[in-house]
Amino acid sequence: MGGVIFKFDPEKDLLNIFNAVNSPLAYGQNVKIPQRLVNIAKGKDFVDCKEQLKEEQQSLYKSRLISCYLECIEKSWEKIEDEYFKRLKKLTNKDAPEEIAAYLTTVGKCPYDPQENSFMICFYSNLVQSMRSIGHEILHLHFHKNYFDYTEKIIGKSKTHDLKESLTVLLNLEFKDLWFAEDAGYEAHKELRKFIEAEWKKSHDFDRLLEKSIDFIKLKAKQKV
Repeated sequence: MGGVIFKFDPEKDLLNIFNAVNSPLAYGQNVKIPQRLVNIAKGKDFVDCKEQLKEEQQSLYKSRLISCYLECIEKSWEKIEDEYFKRLKKLTNKDAPEEIAAYLTTVGKCPYDPQENSFMICFYSNLVQSMRSIGHEILHLHFHKNYFDYTEKIIGKSKTHDLKESLTVLLNLEFKDLWFAEDAGYEAHKELRKFIEAEWKKSHDFDRLLEKSIDFIKLKAKQKV
């Protein structure tokens, strides 16, 4: 049975702010970043703007709201954690990792790291959104651990990421009653998510779903040539 450990690390947050300012957006997502942070970090090297970013964020870092938010998220997730991992095991028939780190960040860009087995959640998200985000990111980590390498060999890295993102539509079918928030996905994956939803309802067999989805992606790629 897996478990989520909630943390706040200012160093990780500062680096994430920097990356959010300077990295391209994925799938057309819109991440709103305060202009004051953009002015500090845009086009710079991290080592050259880190201290200024830290100074800009220091009052927030020192406030009690950080610890209050973490406590609220931790207690809320604790209520549904066992049921979430029970359903994840039933969904894929594979065990979840023993421990996952969830780091709080103060911008809307929330990356995950399969090597560290961690992800980020946004300080400015409401409780329901955060619960849904946690479930979303854990499903990503689970896919990376069990399916990413296999899938990448067949359809390549980019399309494997498309599949990974699209599979989160399953959260709406099997987990939504845990947090009552829709996992909307990206517009670029609308057709694939629709296909996944239809196929899942036919058999509730994840391995079969994976193969069907890979075939669908290969077919669509051929049609574009």
